[in-house]
Amino acid sequence: MKCGVRLATDPAPSSESLQVIIWINGAFGAGKTTLATELARAIEPCIPFDPELAGSLLQRTVPAASSGDFQDLPVWRDTVVSIALNLRRRYQTPLIIPMTLVVPEYRREIFGALSMAGERLFHVFLNVDAATLTKRIVAQVIDPRDPAHDAGVRAWRLGQIQSCLNARASLPPDTLIIDAAALTARQLSETVIASIGASSAINIRSSGASDDSGRAEPNRFFGHRAGASLDGRHGCSPSVSDAFL
Repeated sequence: MKCGVRLATDPAPSSESLQVIIWINGAFGAGKTTLATELARAIEPCIPFDPELAGSLLQRTVPAASSGDFQDLPVWRDTVVSIALNLRRRYQTPLIIPMTLVVPEYRREIFGALSMAGERLFHVFLNVDAATLTKRIVAQVIDPRDPAHDAGVRAWRLGQIQSCLNARASLPPDTLIIDAAALTARQLSETVIASIGASSAINIRSSGASDDSGRAEPNRFFGHRAGASLDGRHGCSPSVSDAFL
């Protein structure tokens, strides 16, 4: 399928051409939310979905996993699949999901359920070296209200770097692995869109949404992450514009 910017004179995309879920994977600090924000600006229409919200809700309503990580709750994995499928069926637009998912069993469970439901899943893994990840995580302000908690969350994220990098060895063979450390948000977005091979069937906004610093403009798509899961288990920085997530 031809890649390129969809012109206003091009035929409107059909519902069949929009059957795609873009799952952005990678370590903390890899740039998942930055890329998701840029994709959400570039693809029209689309729905950004943050599984972090489901985890935050479950942490307040069900007994916690012994690990403290909501991904270890089977109900979280079931909920993510259910919400994703309902969003796709109700709105028939691309779904953009930024979420670290490096436990092979959990990835197979979620991806398998989505595929069995007939969804087209496009899996992206942002590959960033440990030194760059460390630098980004150290620079993040995670919980400005509580310095001790902020330090604890940062330490937890730093402790996850190697396991996230090790996950590269078990990624599905059709994963798009991008060496992302030196790329801008727009370059990442363009790489994903071109690799999907459907940019002529999706309305791609021609106007830019990010500068050459590689960071998206202040985030109105995933801004809710400011208050989500600040216990450090897959929690994100309060300011997406200030840190690669």
